[in-house]
Formats: sequence, C-alpha cells, structure tokens
Amino acid sequence: MPDEKIEQRINLKFLVKLGKSATESFNLLTEVYGDSVLSRPRVFEWHK
Repeated sequence: MPDEKIEQRINLKFLVKLGKSATESFNLLTEVYGDSVLSRPRVFEWHK
C-alpha cells in the first residue's frame, strides 16, 4: 500500500473519531487528495 493510501486511512480514522459520517469523510478526503483519493466504496468499508 503506497504511503499516501496509509496516510488517507489514518486521516479517515481521525475523521471517524471526530464523529464525521462516511459521506462527510469521503468529501473531506476528496478535497485534500483530489484524484488520488481512496475509492468511495473503500472509504465506506473502512469507516467504522
């Protein structure tokens, strides 16, 4: 897994702890990472 994907997973865990929904988290990750963002299904799968 490339470093950027690991970074996104860490940021996703942080967003979950902040109480963000999966949709909000995906939108925020998209703003930051643009075209290299994790896929929407992957974000929803990892959002726990």
